Amino acid sequence: MDDERPTPTRRSRARAVERGIATALRSNEAAQAWTVLRVAVAITAVVGVAAPAEVVIRGAIEGDRHVPTVAANYFGFFTMVSNTAAAVVLLWAAVWFWVTRGARREPAPLAMALAAATTCIFVTGVVYNVNVPGMPMARNAILPWASVILHGIVPSFFVLDLFLGPNRRALPWSRVAWILAFPAAWVVYTLARANLVTNTLTGVPYWYPYPFLNPYQPGGYVTVAGFVALIGLVVLLAAFVVVAVGRKRGRDRDATGRAAASRRSRATGGGGAAPPPAPAGPRAADPEADGIADRR
Repeated sequence: MDDERPTPTRRSRARAVERGIATALRSNEAAQAWTVLRVAVAITAVVGVAAPAEVVIRGAIEGDRHVPTVAANYFGFFTMVSNTAAAVVLLWAAVWFWVTRGARREPAPLAMALAAATTCIFVTGVVYNVNVPGMPMARNAILPWASVILHGIVPSFFVLDLFLGPNRRALPWSRVAWILAFPAAWVVYTLARANLVTNTLTGVPYWYPYPFLNPYQPGGYVTVAGFVALIGLVVLLAAFVVVAVGRKRGRDRDATGRAAASRRSRATGGGGAAPPPAPAGPRAADPEADGIADRR
């Protein structure tokens, strides 16, 4: 019976294939194509947010309702906040890439924004598709196709972007707390504002964007606290995963760059001559890169 265990030759071939795929994904052509895709998804997200907004505001005008309150309520949904932020971050990443021509890793503020946007938009997709589809607010969606964009297409793209987006930077673990700050601030703002505005459709003297945040439902604030804690745990886990993947991709990129520089050095430094200095790469061009992944 033939031994089906992988031989050293098979393993080396598999590693060569993996390296070839990784190199192709890191190529400038792939990075340019991904950047164009980022712009396309950003535009799609803007359309997904803007199209229902136009319907809602037009309805408020025709129904003689308070338009500023209607608009503020619409953009108070976490779906709208996270998708708007996602579009802005994707456009920022595209502009940065084209300005720098992808010559170095993404700057720390952009890396932080991408990590936060990825976490929030992923949680948007998960929470909506797990909790909301059976609720009246989902069955009565203003534009069902826009809901697919905001709760399906954009979150799915950000998951892919986490693994395939070019020039990822490794963030320190402390950035997980920074990621949590944004959704936490949204919850505080939403609960503080809710009793200061009127539901323009029903006339009740409060407005909550999602039923699980409404303390006037059975269970009151205890139920709300339970939902907030559960969603907070999902956000925390998502943030850890996002930062962990970014750290691994950043380290792999650094290791690949050092290996390539070492091969070039050996190829040009023969005959006992001292090898030439390593060419200026992402680490040399970006002093913040050194050791950022291992500070905490």
